[in-house]
Amino acid sequence: MNNVTFEKIVFNDLENNEYFCSLYKKLLSKYALFLVTKHTFSNDSFSEKEINDILIFSDLFSKSTSVKHKELAQSMLVILNCLFPNNDKIRASLESILINSGNYVGIETSKLEYTVEDYLDSFATSYEKTLLEIPGEKQKFFLPQQKIIFNKLSNNAFSFTGPTSLGKTFLFVQFLKEQIKINPPRNYYIILPTRALVNEVKSGIIEKLGSLLQEKGYMVSTAPNDFGMNTIFVFTPERMLLHLDREECYYPDYIFIDEAQIITSDSARSLLYYRIIDRVSRLNKPFNIIFSSPNMPNPELFFDLFPKSAIIDLKNKNLPPEHYLAAFSPVSHYFLKADLDNYNLKILNPICREFLLVHKTESSLSLTEFILRVGSNSKNLVYVSSIKNAMMWAKEYASEYPENLISEENKKILLATSQLIKEKINSSYFLAETIKKGVAYHVRYLPPEIRKNIETLFREGVVHTVF
Repeated sequence: MNNVTFEKIVFNDLENNEYFCSLYKKLLSKYALFLVTKHTFSNDSFSEKEINDILIFSDLFSKSTSVKHKELAQSMLVILNCLFPNNDKIRASLESILINSGNYVGIETSKLEYTVEDYLDSFATSYEKTLLEIPGEKQKFFLPQQKIIFNKLSNNAFSFTGPTSLGKTFLFVQFLKEQIKINPPRNYYIILPTRALVNEVKSGIIEKLGSLLQEKGYMVSTAPNDFGMNTIFVFTPERMLLHLDREECYYPDYIFIDEAQIITSDSARSLLYYRIIDRVSRLNKPFNIIFSSPNMPNPELFFDLFPKSAIIDLKNKNLPPEHYLAAFSPVSHYFLKADLDNYNLKILNPICREFLLVHKTESSLSLTEFILRVGSNSKNLVYVSSIKNAMMWAKEYASEYPENLISEENKKILLATSQLIKEKINSSYFLAETIKKGVAYHVRYLPPEIRKNIETLFREGVVHTVF
């Protein structure tokens, strides 16, 4: 009983409360139907008492120190706001929940315009926002856990882990920005597992820091034969080893290893990371190293894999390595399961870890019919089992997608992209036709220029579905 606190007893009872569980199940079921129908609900789908009680439960859960409860509170209000987008009381409550979580990014993206009326609460909120403000970016804020990580990235050895929505690349870019502004010339190495990620991160750095890089004389390189000071190298582990083989190779000042969980895997590629650390350690020059990984329970593990002399005694600081586990997800996730043969639609209840049956019809649906019903007015990433299936489903979905859902401006952009595909690949290539409907497939052998074009158009919403 020593580890059981009063808070745990109260909130566990609240989580298992029969009335709350029935409200939460109803909320999830209505949201699943909303995703399929895209229709907001009338006020009589929930009584005023039920809405008020959901708001009260959400407020209580948001005050828990448990990450699980804060995420639950946030997800409940996000659903309510989707179902009743014009309800001012719900929007005000959503802002309050996001403030309790320090999620000012969520407030900004939700375009909430309410203010805190209580003087002390307003003062506390203003003070917290000052602490979380991104350097050089007015009215743009870190999440609390992002701020903790950002402050520790300058440590000589640091490992952190967190959900995919944490924004690891965003943190790296912000850190590089501050380092380049205030420090003498340095070399930064970012090691990523795939060429696609290498190209994406390189483009992101250039896009965000272009003018600063030019002002300070920095270059961003993905070529292992490049060398020189004032360089941000973005490599796969294979390219990093090729780079280290060059006699002209300069000493690294910072090494960022993203997706570091690969180091502990059984794959042959894990050996590449050991070789990198071993090679850099033999240079006999201090370097700073950062490990980043998704949702690992023990991010400190990486420091046991390498010689302590290589990563601890940097510039005689003798600072021990630090680690941090970011558990809170600023993004609410909902998992639905569709049996297309019988059209059974289910949604996962994260409290009891069971799927709730939401909808059932006698008729079956094809995959393309289901995507049209669920995602015709939104962006969709559809993961399939093979390249052949990706191409097949993209072709079928494009043939059924209504042309009147594509704006005239987007049609011109997509037609130009189609012409580019015909020039770079083949005039009869399937992608040249599917892209005209805003539908693409993303497979490994696409030319980098075409792949990058698809990714950019998807981010901008011009391409709406990618298989």
